[in-house]
Amino acid sequence: MPLVLLLLFFSSGLATLVYEVTWLKLLAGSLSNSSHVLSMVLAGFLLGLAMGSRLASKREDLARRPIRTYAWLECSIFIGALAMPYLLRGMSQAALTFLSPELAHAVRLVGCGSLLFLVTIPMGATFPFQVASFQAAPQRALRASAFILAFQTAGGMSGVLLSGFFWLPAFGIHNTHYLAVSITGLVAAGAWVLSVREEEVEVDPPLPDQVPGVGGMRFVALCTLVGVVGGASLALEVFYTRILSFFLPDLAWSFSAVLGVYLLCLALGAFLSTRMTKVGATLHGASVLALVGAFLAVASLATLPFLYDLLHWFEEKPSGGFDGGAFLIAALVGSFVLVAPAAVCLAAFLPLGIGLLAPGRGSSPSAGVAFSVNSLGSSLGALVAGLVLVPTIGIKWGVATVAFLVLSGAVGLFVVASRGERPSRNHWIIGGTAMASFFGMTIVADLDRPLILDSGVFQRRLATKLGRRLVEVREGSVTVASVVEEQGQRVLFNDAFQAAGTSSSYQYMKMLGHVPMLLAEQPEDVLVIAFGTGTTAGSVSRHASVKQLTLVEISPEVLELAPHFESFNFGLPEQAPSHLELEVHVDDGRAFLRRTDREYDVITLEPLFPHTPGAVHFYTRDFFALTRERLSDGGVLCHWIPLHGQPMMSFLSILKSFSEVFAAYDVCVYGSNAVLLGWNGERRLATLEEMERRRLEPDVQADLQAAGVERLEDVLGAYVAHGELLSESLQPIPGVTDDRPRILYADVRPNIEHRLYLAESLRYLLSKVAAEIPWTQGWSASQAEGLEIAREVKLQAMKRHAAREELDYQEYHRTVGNAAD
Repeated sequence: MPLVLLLLFFSSGLATLVYEVTWLKLLAGSLSNSSHVLSMVLAGFLLGLAMGSRLASKREDLARRPIRTYAWLECSIFIGALAMPYLLRGMSQAALTFLSPELAHAVRLVGCGSLLFLVTIPMGATFPFQVASFQAAPQRALRASAFILAFQTAGGMSGVLLSGFFWLPAFGIHNTHYLAVSITGLVAAGAWVLSVREEEVEVDPPLPDQVPGVGGMRFVALCTLVGVVGGASLALEVFYTRILSFFLPDLAWSFSAVLGVYLLCLALGAFLSTRMTKVGATLHGASVLALVGAFLAVASLATLPFLYDLLHWFEEKPSGGFDGGAFLIAALVGSFVLVAPAAVCLAAFLPLGIGLLAPGRGSSPSAGVAFSVNSLGSSLGALVAGLVLVPTIGIKWGVATVAFLVLSGAVGLFVVASRGERPSRNHWIIGGTAMASFFGMTIVADLDRPLILDSGVFQRRLATKLGRRLVEVREGSVTVASVVEEQGQRVLFNDAFQAAGTSSSYQYMKMLGHVPMLLAEQPEDVLVIAFGTGTTAGSVSRHASVKQLTLVEISPEVLELAPHFESFNFGLPEQAPSHLELEVHVDDGRAFLRRTDREYDVITLEPLFPHTPGAVHFYTRDFFALTRERLSDGGVLCHWIPLHGQPMMSFLSILKSFSEVFAAYDVCVYGSNAVLLGWNGERRLATLEEMERRRLEPDVQADLQAAGVERLEDVLGAYVAHGELLSESLQPIPGVTDDRPRILYADVRPNIEHRLYLAESLRYLLSKVAAEIPWTQGWSASQAEGLEIAREVKLQAMKRHAAREELDYQEYHRTVGNAAD
């Protein structure tokens, strides 16, 4: 029976971590992709675990049939998980229906966190009964709890890796969630079958507030350390994921890799701790726990300097970057080096804490106390790390702060445990060495050095060639925003991703503002999502027809850095032209669209690449439908697509999703960038005379000339195709939805592979060129002919561009192959 029980506990841990991943995905798509959602999910999840474990530790009557009770708890988890997607959706819709937009966001956030808290209470309650059902004798509490933690953690590791890397791409969010629900149902059924032959067991009285065998001060110190370490575990997980995102372009891979390796180390550490079955509440036992805490504090900082060298090795591989397999290996190996030292130390705490809280008693209530204190600390650690430490002191100082708190708790326990007894000399030597090592590592880690300076942005050979210089950096809960200067130009980085800049390659950002403003019939009310450098918003503000301009940017740090790009954003968001009213919202773009009831004549945006953190939800059919609801009749959505930043099939998937929402849409190409224009209803265009009048407005004309555009034909000549031409070729292509954001899991390779992606996408569009442009209806023959001439020049440039990119790609790999020979 013990082996069967362990398999059930493994499956339960697997389902639990799949729930955490899928619920986070559901809320990120519904509310926003900010760290507030992440913190609320983790806090609600872990608070529920802590409350459930604490309540279960008081139920002496239920512990007489622990397997039967465990089966009932799994049944309640099954029911709650089955209803969770509907509960979350109902909570969001009710808040939006009955509350003001400002209040609705806060209520939805707190309300969804509260739902997670309630549903996870039975998850936390299972652990004490798992311990009670597994142990054969009271003195085996530590071994039982360690084995259970090991199997649950191994199951959780399997769940997060399977869901993150396989199930979500293959089945989608909802199907993955219901797969986990099915596993929970099987676990409940299995436990119920085992409980049929279960005999009633004798249990100890309920655990008092102060555990017998552990003195009051020692008990408080021990509980404090267990709670602090719990908080450190979640805080470090947040920090490690943010650190790794500087080196790997996909946050989903970084999170799955960090959490998977984290749980693997916890499982291995828990297995090792099963050998420590004789640790009691003695000076020796408490001192061992304190010393483990001290070394945990050192390990938290020790890996930071060495991580950079490891990941730089992957970045400098002769292949020119990551291929699919090497990319995954880099994520896993980098995560292991970063996480393993601290995670192994963390693994020993909960089993040792159980043994020290109730030495020799072997009671499941003692397991509940340790588990609930640890989970409570974990929930607070998640909140403090994401909402307080990262925005106020930054990632590296946040790691150091967490490590210092763990070290302080370890020292406090050591001092309390030593009262009235004389510690051995070895204890003092080891403890002193740990403290000295900690303070030494704070110096080696160079905590004031911004992370971006150690990323590939500055460490690659190209960075040295360009002479990059860091101008200013701002750390926030969403991103680390940095302004970098290279060859006289300035570039904005989000983490280590080059988001926007002032060089000629970013002139298309002006077109994202000017094209819809020139074409739309009456563009008076305009929404710009993703401010960035403010180039697009600045171009929109040049048009006298704009009466209301609304800016939405999720990162306040990006807005704070706007003065560095004043010549492109014309003083926005601090200063606005007198002819328009300006609104600025620090918010997630999707969340803002859900809350507002305003209709816009133009919505324009340039999200980050689809594989960058949180950006994929701006490329889905659900998002396009949301924007159409917020467009006025005849309004236009202008959306940027990076042809060089994704495989051609991903580009076609986005086109398919766009076509499923907008019956009338057009495709333009500016350099390496596609611009999609979707019309709400029929195309309602300004006349040619009106377009020309708008172009000749002094501010508009000057801004277009700065982008190298002298004529209206140069703007409109980038037109390639319309939806009617593309519909047939897109029929077999799968679309992108919030539930199945398939392009997030496409093969994304930095460096040279981007050339092939761009060449393939350009060739596809060149094969679909429209014979006539719908925009020229009502134009005279001579006027349309002038546009066709400009368009032919653009198309020839596209052909040369595609040929050049493909040739460079082939030449590079031929050179690498010759060098290898």
